[in-house]
Amino acid sequence: MKEILFRGQARRKGEKIINGKGDKCDSHWVYGEITQFNVKNNKAIIHQNKPSICQYTVYTDTVGEYSGLTDVNNHKIFEGDIVRILDNQIGVVVKCWGTFGIEIKPSIDYDYLALEIEEITGCDNHPSFCHCDNFISLHELMWNYNQEDDSCYVIEIIGNIYDNSDLLFSYETTLEIVSNAIQAIKHMTPQQDNALAITEKALEKQIPTSIKVWNGQCSCPTCNKLFGNRSDIEKKIGWDMQYCKFCGQKLDWSDINE
Repeated sequence: MKEILFRGQARRKGEKIINGKGDKCDSHWVYGEITQFNVKNNKAIIHQNKPSICQYTVYTDTVGEYSGLTDVNNHKIFEGDIVRILDNQIGVVVKCWGTFGIEIKPSIDYDYLALEIEEITGCDNHPSFCHCDNFISLHELMWNYNQEDDSCYVIEIIGNIYDNSDLLFSYETTLEIVSNAIQAIKHMTPQQDNALAITEKALEKQIPTSIKVWNGQCSCPTCNKLFGNRSDIEKKIGWDMQYCKFCGQKLDWSDINE
């Protein structure tokens, strides 16, 4: 049975200084069960049982749930962890569509993942990935690489988005860098021009965009496909569609969830 466990920061990284030189303190993480959660005040309460029984007030935007799995170093994998898959791509652990997985920027290299299956498993397994552009579930990796005992050893935790955001480029920054680099070329070939257009389109889809609401219906801001009635969606507490299932656009539901 999966252990029900959450974590959150009672103190953010750099929130306080530790000496006269102005050196900033590390963050303070606590682990346990959540008993109260107040999004408006950005506060939640976590009851920690180990190493001692304590109650902590934490920032809600840092709260993450334990996935039930561990990485190659036997560290528990939480939402918000920055992980590396097979010494190759880097992504962020998220909970999406009711399951834990990794969000990869700008897209997942499924060809590389498929090539590594035989070397890691020693078996000629046929790759069985869902091929979502930007999300791969942890259990997909477990199935494809014959991993058991809740250990996902093709993953290594290298940080988290709260303390180590420098490990990740934002899509806006990446888009700007790519655009500037290519446009600096005085004479662009048709292939370069086409590559820039494809790259810009792919990166723009990873920038959260507010959904459209018209006549009580919610739809994708990019492909205009309908998601359903707004009043029904607002009642679904577990609604967690971060991407449009039709075109892959990353969605911003903040207006709906207010």
